[in-house]
Amino acid sequence: MVQVTDEHVKQLLRAALRLPDPRAPAAVSLLLSQSLTTAQLSRVSWRDFDLQNRMLRIRFSRTRIEDIPLSNWMVTQFRRIPVGCEVRIFAPTQPTQPHLKDLLARILLTAKLNHLCVESFVAWSKTQTPRVRSLTAS
Repeated sequence: MVQVTDEHVKQLLRAALRLPDPRAPAAVSLLLSQSLTTAQLSRVSWRDFDLQNRMLRIRFSRTRIEDIPLSNWMVTQFRRIPVGCEVRIFAPTQPTQPHLKDLLARILLTAKLNHLCVESFVAWSKTQTPRVRSLTAS
C-alpha cells in the first residue's frame, strides 16, 4: 500500500476546492480532521449540525457520539451546501450530483491520486496529532 504524504493531503484538499460540488471541501475536511470513514460521513445529517454554536455531532458508533467544534472555514464550507430535501448533508441535492462514494473517487481522480483510496487518508489522519488534524480543517 502507498503511504499518504503531507503533499498528498494538500493535493486532495486543493482538488476538493476545485470541484464545483459544494459538498467536496466539507467532506474532505471532515475525513482528514476527524478521521471519518465514508460510512460515517454518509450518516452525518443536518440535524447534527449546530451552526449557531459551530458544532457538529458525529456518531462514531452506536455508543460513541462526539460533538466536534468546527472552524470558521468549515462552517463556511457547510453553508455552501444546499440543504435541499435530504436529511443527510452529503446526499446529492441535484440529480446530476454523485453519491458520496463517487464524489470522493472524483476528488481523488482530480487530484491525480487515484492510486490511493479514501481509507488511506483516514489512516493518515489517525496517525496525526490533533493539532495537525485541526490544521487540515482551517
